[in-house]
Parts: sequence; C-alpha cells; structure tokens
Amino acid sequence: MASPIASTAPQSGIARLFSLMSPKHLMYHISIAFVVAIVLPWQFRETAKPILDVMQAPKDLFALVVKVLAPVIAFSALFTGILRSLRTGSKKSFFGSVAFYLAMCSAAVLIAFPIGYVASEHLDNSAIKQLIQGNIDSGKTNGLEKASAIVQQIATAQSPTEATTPLFAQLAETLKPKPESTFDKLTHSTILWAVFLAVMFAFVTDAKMREYERAASNASTPSKQDAAKKLLKAGETFVDFCEWLKPVAIQTLFLLVAVLSPWAIIGSLGSVIEKYGLQVLSAYKDIILLVFGALLCQAIFLFVVTRILAKVNPFRIFAMSKRTLLLALSTSSSKACLPYAMEDVEKMGVGRRFVDYQIALGSSINMDGTAIYMGVIAFIFSYAWTGQHLDIVTMAQLVFSCTVFAIGAAGIPSGSLIFLSTIFPAVGVPASAIFALQPIDAFLDRGRTVLNIWGDITGAVTRAAMENELDKSVLNGTPVTEEVKAAAVDKRVA
Repeated sequence: MASPIASTAPQSGIARLFSLMSPKHLMYHISIAFVVAIVLPWQFRETAKPILDVMQAPKDLFALVVKVLAPVIAFSALFTGILRSLRTGSKKSFFGSVAFYLAMCSAAVLIAFPIGYVASEHLDNSAIKQLIQGNIDSGKTNGLEKASAIVQQIATAQSPTEATTPLFAQLAETLKPKPESTFDKLTHSTILWAVFLAVMFAFVTDAKMREYERAASNASTPSKQDAAKKLLKAGETFVDFCEWLKPVAIQTLFLLVAVLSPWAIIGSLGSVIEKYGLQVLSAYKDIILLVFGALLCQAIFLFVVTRILAKVNPFRIFAMSKRTLLLALSTSSSKACLPYAMEDVEKMGVGRRFVDYQIALGSSINMDGTAIYMGVIAFIFSYAWTGQHLDIVTMAQLVFSCTVFAIGAAGIPSGSLIFLSTIFPAVGVPASAIFALQPIDAFLDRGRTVLNIWGDITGAVTRAAMENELDKSVLNGTPVTEEVKAAAVDKRVA
C-alpha cells in the first residue's frame, strides 16, 4: 500500500522535477528548444528580439552554474582517480591516458593537413582573401573615421571647453582596459586550473600519505606513531570528502542543466541567428562544409581506433551516447556534458571510478574537435592569403601548436578563435583574420563540441579496454555467464 505522504502534491512536484533528468525528457526538451531557437528569429524577427533578450537571463545563469560546478566535478573526479592509481602502484595508467589523448589530438591535426591541401585547391580562395582583407581594412577605416570626427569637432567648436571635450573622450577611450591577452584568457580557464590542481594535489597527497605510513610503522615512540596516524587519517578524510563531493556536484549539475538548458539554447543560438540571420550560412557555406567534413573524418577515425584497440562496436557507443551528443550540439558546452558523458560511459560497462577520472582528464586534454578545426582553418587561410602551401617545418610546428592550444582552449568561450590569433601569424596570416570567422563561430563551435565529447567517450572506453576495466559484453551484445558477471562486479567494487 502506498504511503499517503508519497502521494502529496509537493512530493509529486519534486518527482516531476527530477524526471527532467531522464534521457527521454532531456532529448525531447532540447530538440524543441533547438527548433524554436532557429524558427523564432528566422520567421518572427521583429517579435523575437524582446523574447530573446528575456532569455539572456537563463542563458547567463546556465553559464554561471556550469562554470562553478564543472571545475568541482573535474577536480574531485580527477583527484580521487589519479590518487587511487598512484596508491595502487599503477602510475602508468595515468601517464598512458595522457599519452593516448595527446596522440589523438596530434592525429586530428595530421588529418587536417590532407583535407586542407585538397580543399585549398577547390575553394574560392579569392573570396576567403577578401574576407581577411575586409577585416583588416575595417579596423583601419574605423580608426581613421574616429580621428577625422575628433578633428572636425575641434575645428567647429565654439568654446575651449567644447574643443577639449572630444580630446578627453579620446583619452578616456585610450585608458580603457584593453582586451585580455591569450595568456590572460588561459589563466581564467577554471577547468584547466581544476585539472592542474587535481594532478598536483594527487601526487603530493600520495607522497605525504606514504611518508606518514612509513612514519607510523617506524616510529620510535607511541606519541610519534599516534601523530603520524592522525596525519594519515586527515589525508584519508580529505579523500573521502572529495569522494562525497563528486556525486553531489554531478547530481546538482544534472538537475540544473536539465531545467536551464532548453532556455539557454533559445537565448544563445537564437541571439546569433537574430543578429546575423541564416543567410550567413550561405555566405560561408564552403568554410562550414569544409570544417564539418573535417570533423566527420576525425569522428570516423575515432570509430576505427575504438574498434581496433577496444574491440567493441562503436555504433553501439554512439547509440548509447546520443543524448549527450545532442546536448553538446545544442549548448556547445563541453563542461555541461561532463556528468552525462560519465553516466553514459558507465552504462557501457566501465567501472564508475575509472570513468570519472578518465572523462575529467579527457575533457581537458583530449580536444580533437578543437585541434582539427584550428589545423584546417590555419591551412586554408594560409593558402588563400599567401598563395603557397605550408612547408614541412611549418606543418610540424602547426601540429605542436594546435595540440597545445587545443588543450589551452578547454573551458574558454570561443577559445579556438583566441588561439587562432596566435597561430595565424606563424603561417603568414594577419591575426585580425579571426574576425572573419566570428559570424559563424557559434555554428562551428557546436560541431567542435560534439567531436570533443565523442572523443572523450570513445577515449574513455578505449582506455578502459586497454586497462582491462571494460565489460565488453555490454557493447558487443555477447551472452554473459554468471562467473563473468561476478568478476565484473568485483572489479567495479575494487
């Protein structure tokens, strides 16, 4: 018999709220929001602006929630995962994962080169050059117009005060804080700092706990032994706190993303379409098709790598992660997808503890989508501007730069554009060429985010298979005996 308390209105309301976290409801709401974000500013441009202005509030709240909770999840998951590897003597698991993810990023840039080479011979390079030149000329023209306007105001002034006003206005403009440099943007990436601190704390905590264990066993007096045990207990308490914090932060982010993401999608994507219009897609269609084609090639490459190294069905992985990939496409926020990717990979037969730190690590350094995007754009812009293909030395430098900057772009809004401004001068393109991409960056960013998340999921599954942490029967659909089930449960509990 059901409890009368369970049937009260508040309880049912809470139950309905938490039901938003289910994959079916989330995909349904995101799909509707995605359609509304496109149709509303496209068909009802006059009406759409005030509605989209109102939607900026949930969009900003969504960004704030993700910015606060994602680093907490990344730190707690990565710290406990790495520390567990170090405590069990398996440091090679951590360094093996880092090497694997860096190799995937470098492979993405290498794949970008033949795509860029072939595409550069067939694209309208004169149009791309005009886009680049247009942004350079626009900057110069705006500066000349501003100076001319100031001179005109001074020449027509009726009093000294009126003449000096534009000069003081220009002085105030000059003293305004300048746009942040690449380094400043990098230092503001909370997710990167969370990863850095997690790795550092894990190694320091492991070294200290081993030191306290030795001190407790070799203590000459009971008082020294008790002191060492207290310090060891304090370290274990901090680890237990991180273990407790991780699921709390994940469940909180689950709920808030489910509630806020549909409104955030309408506010962010709708505002871009309202500002630039859908015609921007046709104006940049060659670049958009090229970038998405390159992203598709890398996705297929990850399919093949997963099939060969993990020996599982990658189509099954795709089917089980479609909710997370749709969320990535809609929100273009890899941090918001973090807990969903963890849940999906765990359902694929990977132990929770292994999943957590692999996804957290991959979300920071396994940025395949960002790497291949920067490689392709740098290649075709360089050819369009200089008329020459890159030489071997420059391509080698580009592989290194794109891999490193892809890691640096993690957690930075429009991070790819920021770091392209550093890469462009190295391949003979003016840094201001990034503004030619600004109208379509919101669309390209969604493709990059989907591939980044797909790389994190397939990477975690592949690394789990390489470390014998994967129950392959889940993805391959093979019958499982009771002995295999018991062994898998023992492995996850351990």
